[in-house]
Amino acid sequence: NGEPACGANGGTIGFRMSPEQADAWHEAGVANGGTTCEDPPGPRAGSPYYLAYLRDPAGNKMCALDIIAWIGGFTSLLAALIAVQQNDIKRILAYSTLSQLGYMVMAVGLSGTSPAMYHLTTHAFFKALLFLGAGSVIHAVHHQQDIWRMGGLKEKMPVTFWTFLAGTLALAGVWPLSGFFSKDEILAQAWSQKPLLFAVAVAVAVLTTFYMFRLVFVVFYGKARSDEAGHAHESPRVMTLPLVALTAPAVLGGVIGIDRWIAHDSHGSHGGLLES
Repeated sequence: NGEPACGANGGTIGFRMSPEQADAWHEAGVANGGTTCEDPPGPRAGSPYYLAYLRDPAGNKMCALDIIAWIGGFTSLLAALIAVQQNDIKRILAYSTLSQLGYMVMAVGLSGTSPAMYHLTTHAFFKALLFLGAGSVIHAVHHQQDIWRMGGLKEKMPVTFWTFLAGTLALAGVWPLSGFFSKDEILAQAWSQKPLLFAVAVAVAVLTTFYMFRLVFVVFYGKARSDEAGHAHESPRVMTLPLVALTAPAVLGGVIGIDRWIAHDSHGSHGGLLES
């Protein structure tokens, strides 16, 4: 018989089920990427990955996945708004990372673990590229991190510029770069389930494009705004070669079948995300 996994304020969160019950539930197709709000078979049955519901003080059921989705959406929007206000090149990318993690959590809350893992994978490519590109810029301007004390670096640092631009386009979700495909999966998930969260996700995508191109234009275009920027030069190959190497998956990561592999690993057997 299934046993309760945990509870809060007397409300059931989930249950552990026997292997036989887990097999029956999985084979019946109730589990969606390892998470679901559907009631599993059997009396008081569940699994370690069963996110059923919480009860408010009035006794009304609230789907735990809904709470996860809204926390992810709110985090994504808040972090994007903070990134717009930053002038430190590393802080812009740091809050951008937090915003994209919110995107992934929102996808999990929408029962889209495969889109979440897909975006996690593509995001690893282009965000690593962007952070290393920022490091190249900081090295060139003698550890200056204020974007308003940079400028005019496009001609001085061509490799850094073009690779950083590729990462920016991928993060902004421009077709046919990797971010377009993984973001599209999350947006489609939100549109089909919660249009309001879809609107939040679209707003985050617009803000992401704004603060990233703000960074690119201020850092690489215009005139040098400091002596450090005026005397900047391209970083050595030990720094630029990794940028070139990361540009390939940042550009092509959306068309090499990562999403199909993740979906197969999640749904094909208990050995994927459903394995405890």
